[in-house]
Amino acid sequence: MNNNLIHCLTTLKTLLSTTDIQLSHLQEISVEVKELIPNKYSFDEQKYPRLGFTLSYDDLVPFLKENNTIATALDFEQATQDNPFAKLLYATLWKNGDIIKIKHIVNGIQDISRQNGIRQGSANNGWVFYQFGRHLADPKEPIVDQHTIRAYKILTQDINFENVYKATYVSRDNLIAYCKWIKLIKFSNSEKTECQHLLDKILFTLGKAAKNIN
Repeated sequence: MNNNLIHCLTTLKTLLSTTDIQLSHLQEISVEVKELIPNKYSFDEQKYPRLGFTLSYDDLVPFLKENNTIATALDFEQATQDNPFAKLLYATLWKNGDIIKIKHIVNGIQDISRQNGIRQGSANNGWVFYQFGRHLADPKEPIVDQHTIRAYKILTQDINFENVYKATYVSRDNLIAYCKWIKLIKFSNSEKTECQHLLDKILFTLGKAAKNIN
């Protein structure tokens, strides 16, 4: 797989160095990635279907606990009241032990709403969920995870697998660097949203495959 992965990364790196990147250019690379990279590394669109909504600070204000801040406590009892679907989603979060992650998403939404940059915090402090919150509030903000960061690091350094970034978390420094890099890519203005969405899936696949290089 190494040669196929190197080919896909090299092709993508060449494209991203150009200007006026069209959706069709990324679609061509996406086809190659699907043909050359094992399916087990592919972005699972059934597991992660595309979101068709945004979420703002104002949307969440009615569900704040009294005398508290949006970053520390949402009133889940109020949010799920008379809403069986919301109760089902909340119960799923509870069963998976994911309720604590919501505060990071909310912090991201809050910072975008206040036009704040990426906040201060510890090296590994829920940055994947925090950035997801920023994306929910502003779709121009990229979604990140360990795989997209890994692909980014390979693309911006020498394409070899001697020192592949194997970490399973995303640090604040990596998040800041990745977001700056994404915003410098010269997508076609009329197709920017679609281009960024497809690039995210390509990076996920290549980064996940690279993690498994011995």
